[in-house]
Amino acid sequence: MKYILIKPSGLFLYLLILNFILPEPVYPETSALDEIVSKIQKKYEYVRELETDCIQETFNRTVEKKFIFKGSLYVKKPDKLRMEIKEPEKQLIIANGQTLWVYLPENKQVVREKLDLNNKSKTALTILTGMAKLSRDFEISMEQGSEKSRSYMLGLIPKDSKSMIKKMRLEVDKNNLNFQKVIVEDSFGNWTSYELKNIKVNRGISDSKFEFKTPDGVEVVESTGD
Repeated sequence: MKYILIKPSGLFLYLLILNFILPEPVYPETSALDEIVSKIQKKYEYVRELETDCIQETFNRTVEKKFIFKGSLYVKKPDKLRMEIKEPEKQLIIANGQTLWVYLPENKQVVREKLDLNNKSKTALTILTGMAKLSRDFEISMEQGSEKSRSYMLGLIPKDSKSMIKKMRLEVDKNNLNFQKVIVEDSFGNWTSYELKNIKVNRGISDSKFEFKTPDGVEVVESTGD
C-alpha cells in the first residue's frame, strides 16, 4: 500500500482562507499591520464559498525530500472541504464538518476519520471552526520582503507552546488582497506550502459535493486521527 502524503490534519489549513477570522487588531506599535489586517478582514467577510486551483509542496525532513501535488480545491463555510488531487496520483479528500474521507482510487481504499471539532489542541481545526481568534492565539508580524514585492507576507506564531504548528506564513496580494500562498512549518522541520491560483468565490457549490459514497469494492479504513 502506498503512503498517503496528504495528511488530514494539514488539509484544514486550507479552510483558513474562508474562515480568516481577523478581529479588530490590537497592535498599537504597528499601525501599518493594523490597516492591512483590517482590509483583509473586510474583503473576506462576504466570502461563503471558494474554488481554486492549488499546488501543494510538502518537505519531509526525515527523508529530506520534497513532494508536489496539483489539483482543485473547493471550500464552503463553515466546515466543508473537497480537494481533488490530479497529479502525481489521483486522490480525493472530502470533509463535511463531521467526517473526513481520504480516497485513493488506485489502492481501492478510503480512510475515514471522525472530526472532533471540540479538540482545541488541533490548531488547524480551531481556525476552521472559528474557535480560534488570530490576535488572541497567534503573534502576528509583517515578514521582511523586497520593496518591489507585489504581496504582503504575514507571519503567525502560535502562543500555545503545545501547538502542532511552529509557524505559519500567509502571502497576500497587495492589489486585490487575494491569498496567494499559505506556508506551514512544524517543530520537526517539516513544511507545507499551498499555492492558490484562479480563485473564484460564491459560485453556489452544492452541499452534495462534500459528501462521499464509498464505491463497490473499496476498503474502508477507520482512523482515530492520532
